[in-house]
Amino acid sequence: MQSRSAGAVPTELPVDAIAGQLANLARDWPRSRISPDDLMEELVRASPEMAVSAGRFARLKEAIDILVADGIFEPSKALAPRQGIPLAKAYLIPQAERPPTPPPARSHPWMPLMAWCATWRWPNEETYGHVVAVNRWLASHSDGVAVVPVRERSLEITGHDKALGKLLDGPFKPRSDLLRALAVRDAPPPMAITEVHGATGWGILVVENGTTFHSVLEAARGHAERGRPVAWKWIGYGAGRQLGAILPSLVSMGPDPIAYFGDLDPEGLEIAAAGAVAARDGHLGHLLPHPDLYRALLKSGRPQHRESRKAWPAAGLAWLGAELADSVVGRLGTNSWLAQEWIGLTWLSRETDWLTEPSDVATV
Repeated sequence: MQSRSAGAVPTELPVDAIAGQLANLARDWPRSRISPDDLMEELVRASPEMAVSAGRFARLKEAIDILVADGIFEPSKALAPRQGIPLAKAYLIPQAERPPTPPPARSHPWMPLMAWCATWRWPNEETYGHVVAVNRWLASHSDGVAVVPVRERSLEITGHDKALGKLLDGPFKPRSDLLRALAVRDAPPPMAITEVHGATGWGILVVENGTTFHSVLEAARGHAERGRPVAWKWIGYGAGRQLGAILPSLVSMGPDPIAYFGDLDPEGLEIAAAGAVAARDGHLGHLLPHPDLYRALLKSGRPQHRESRKAWPAAGLAWLGAELADSVVGRLGTNSWLAQEWIGLTWLSRETDWLTEPSDVATV
């Protein structure tokens, strides 16, 4: 199996280019509201180097401000800060048009696989046009079609790279026969991942935040250079809420194990629990919490107060396992959280227990 080598981090996009990417997204967005997380997901998909940028939310805010000034976005009054950046909870898209015009579906010559379309309630004419294009493609491609990524087939059929994906997440989702006929596969966005040269294992340690990614990587490489056994062949950047989307991209590498370390707050555990589901569904096995890193964070970190009364997610606590979950709730209660950056380069370079594979972890 081939391993990946580290490469230079590409230059980040200029703010006006980021604004252009988001403006294109707004034009194709199927709803009249969009969240900062949706905007960041699109930005990282279009420019993966942004995934490891410590200032990515600040740059996102600069780009959004340009689009607000141009009248493309209108920020909601409610705020949802990201890493201290005052982003709105949602952004309205004033120019979004959602015409509820029912198209003439009943009289259309549908293929047998598409017969249900005759009585389906159509949300708008654009969706109807895309489904008609799918029907036309199916009529002329009955067999011998290569399986390709969804976006490539979407361009081929509709001329829009995201149209087919929206259909597959919507009306096409429960129709496995249609999915097979379209001959498509997912192409998950890649994880930012870097090799630890000299590592003795074949595992991946994924961390939530960019700063910790760099510190863990530097420390692991230093330990390996000094001849210490390091189980982590690669260090990956989970990119916050992107974790579930990007984990399936690791399946071809065959990592064993995959461990995760993130912030100890309700959102951080929600991300981890969702990542565990994505790993299982993507045939990666278990996404394991790294117990040594979480225990060190609970012991050494200084909790920060949080205004939110959001409860600890049951799925996230189950993912941690009973011992760690009890420690988290007992130490942090309902009004505190711990940033993973408390486990920094100095600690990581000094300690060695975290270099081994986790053994006493939950596997839910």
